[in-house]
Amino acid sequence: MAPLLNALKPSTDLSHIIAVSIALHHLGYPKAAAKQLQRLLAEEGFAGHSTTSAVDSASHAIIQRKFATDRADGPINLVLRELLVAGMVYQCDPTHAQAKAVLESYSTGVEGLYARYAKEMLTNSAFRAETQKR
Repeated sequence: MAPLLNALKPSTDLSHIIAVSIALHHLGYPKAAAKQLQRLLAEEGFAGHSTTSAVDSASHAIIQRKFATDRADGPINLVLRELLVAGMVYQCDPTHAQAKAVLESYSTGVEGLYARYAKEMLTNSAFRAETQKR
């Protein structure tokens, strides 16, 4: 699994990140994987895509919704990459501060599905403990 994790880059297709997420789920989220994944969160521009308010604090204008596109660097893909990687890191290592901060940011955001996923990642320690026993 280590070569696959090391091959992930901020530009990696979302489908590959989803595949790694599924694999880590089946492997019980080994703690060692967190070290290899956390470098993605630290990459410039990888994190910081959550929307925590519907109104721009500077202009007081309503923030435009993010729409799906067929571009790999589209706004939805950037959000999903960040959210999935933060979730994987947190499931592998619940003490990881940056992953927790990313998930907390999404959990209080205005985008309901992302908030629900982030809350589940933050609160589902019973699942994490069960899978790490395997």
